[in-house]
Amino acid sequence: MLSIRHAKALQGPLTLPPSPDLFLVAAMASLAGRTRARIHPVRECPSFIQWITAIEGRAAVSREGDSVIIAPGTPGPTDAVVFDSDHLPYRDLVVFLALGTRKRVLFRNVPEHRLAFWSEQAKRIGFGLESVQEGTFRGLVLAAGAPAAGLPSSISEQDINPALGLMFGLGLKHSFQIDCFLSTPLRCLCPSFGYTVTVQRDIGEMEKDPLVRRIRIKARQRLSPQDQLFTVTADFSAPAAQGEATSAPVDLRLPGDEVLLALFLAAKSLIPKGSFTIGNAPLEPWASPIMGLMRKMGSKPAQQEMCQTAFGAAGIISLQKFELTGQKTDFIPHYDYAFHLPAMAVLAAFAEGQSLFRKFEDLRRSDPDRIKQLETCLRTMRVKFGDIPDGFVIKGSQEHDGFDLIEPLPAGLAGAFAAAGLHCVGSSTVNDDLLLQRWPDFYELIEKHFEFKTP
Repeated sequence: MLSIRHAKALQGPLTLPPSPDLFLVAAMASLAGRTRARIHPVRECPSFIQWITAIEGRAAVSREGDSVIIAPGTPGPTDAVVFDSDHLPYRDLVVFLALGTRKRVLFRNVPEHRLAFWSEQAKRIGFGLESVQEGTFRGLVLAAGAPAAGLPSSISEQDINPALGLMFGLGLKHSFQIDCFLSTPLRCLCPSFGYTVTVQRDIGEMEKDPLVRRIRIKARQRLSPQDQLFTVTADFSAPAAQGEATSAPVDLRLPGDEVLLALFLAAKSLIPKGSFTIGNAPLEPWASPIMGLMRKMGSKPAQQEMCQTAFGAAGIISLQKFELTGQKTDFIPHYDYAFHLPAMAVLAAFAEGQSLFRKFEDLRRSDPDRIKQLETCLRTMRVKFGDIPDGFVIKGSQEHDGFDLIEPLPAGLAGAFAAAGLHCVGSSTVNDDLLLQRWPDFYELIEKHFEFKTP
C-alpha cells in the first residue's frame, strides 16, 4: 500500500520514462504494415513486458540494449493476435490495426456489446467483421474480400481511428471528409513507414460569400461547426521497402509516458508552490487532453520542443499557478480521454464550482466498468458528484480529507488519486499493486519531487 500525506511543494526537473501505451501502437503498426521496426527506449517493467508478450508469436522479437526489434512474418491461417481484455490503450486504433493484418483478434475477457460495437464501426466504414471463438477466447476477424459497401466519403469523429487502422493494414489509399480536427497518433507515425496522411480544410458555402467573410472578420467570429470541414487523404498504398529482410528496420523513438504526464500536470495544478518542469513530454494535443481542461480553467502552460519522436514533438512543460474552476469536457474521441479521465476528475474535485463530463458512454462498455471504478474512488474521497445520462457532474471543493483505497486499481486511476492524496488534509493510502507495474520507481518520484511538512 502507498501511504501519502499532504505535500506543500512540488519541485525539480522530472524526465518522463518512455510510454508503454505508444509502444503498443508502434508494435501493432509494425505488424499491420509488415515492416521491421526498432522501437526504443523500452523499460524492463511489466507494463512493457505484457505488450512484448502479446507481439511474440505474431512476429520475431529481439532485444538490442534498450530497443526492441520487431520483424513481422507472413500471416498464417492459425495466427491470432491475443489480448487479455479490451482495456487497451488507444483501444480502437490498436484493435483495427490488428484487424488490418487479417489475423484473428482474440480476447480472454471481452463483453459481447464491445464486440458488437466494433462490428458496427467496421460496417459504417465499409468493412465486415466476423465473430470467432477459440476455446474460452472470443474475438473478431476481418471478412474476406474487398470492402462490402465501398469506402465512405465522410467519416464521423469516433470512427476515424478504426478507419485509418484498417486502411493502414490493408495498404489502401482513400480520401474522406471529417467535421473535426484530425487528432490521432497514427498521423505522426505514418512518415516513419513511408506513408502520408494529409489534411486540407474545405471552405464552407457560407465562408465563400465575400460579404459574410468580411462581417466575420470584422466581428472576429469563429467558424460555425458546419464550416469546419476537412478532407483527409490517407495513402498507405506505397510499398514498404523497409519490410524486406535485408533492409534496416524503421527507427521508432518513443516519447515520455503520457499517463504519468497527466498525473504530474494534475499534481502541479493542485500544488503550485515550487519550480517544476516535466521533460520528455509528448507535446501533440492527442497525448495530453488534460491540458485542454487546464487551459479552460485559465492555465497557460509553457512548452519547449526539444526533439522529434515517432509520435511527434517532445519537450519540456512548465506550469504557473492558476485558479481551478469548473468546466465542461466532451469525451470525443474517446481514446483521447480514457486514460486521462481520472486525473481530470481529480482536478475537478478541487475546482471551484461544477465540472461537467459528457459523452463518455463508450467507457461503460468494458468489464470492469472503468467509470464505476472512478465513481467508487470519488465516493471514497467524499467528492460530491451526480450521474447524468451520458456522463457525470462533479461539485468541487478546495479541501478534502484523507481517504483509503484498498482494492487494486488500474495504474492511471491509482496514480491520479495518489496525486489527490498529496493535496488532501491528513494521510491517505492507495493500493499500489498495478501502479508499481507501470512505474516501478513511483515511490522514488514522490520522495524526490515533493516536499512535505515536518511531522
